[in-house]
Amino acid sequence: MARFPNYDSSARFYHGTSADALSPARIKTWKKPEGAIVHALHRAEWGGYHYIVTGVNDKGNAVLEGGWQNNRQMGLHPEHRFVENVREELDAPDE
Repeated sequence: MARFPNYDSSARFYHGTSADALSPARIKTWKKPEGAIVHALHRAEWGGYHYIVTGVNDKGNAVLEGGWQNNRQMGLHPEHRFVENVREELDAPDE
């Protein structure tokens, strides 16, 4: 699957993460964000969350559904997150 950031085998978390994976500027470049999959580390760096993007709100932020994988909800880590299944992120070999 296409992903942002691109796969990095040396990255500590998720083989590559980025604080701007869900930035409104990045989301604005996606023609069809619905169906994108967001993976994020827990704020305290234990456990993880997985969401599906269901749309974009009027501020340009992704509307997320999911995150039920963790019983101590504290929100997404501000830096350790990545997005898959966005055609516009298709830019690396083997994606």
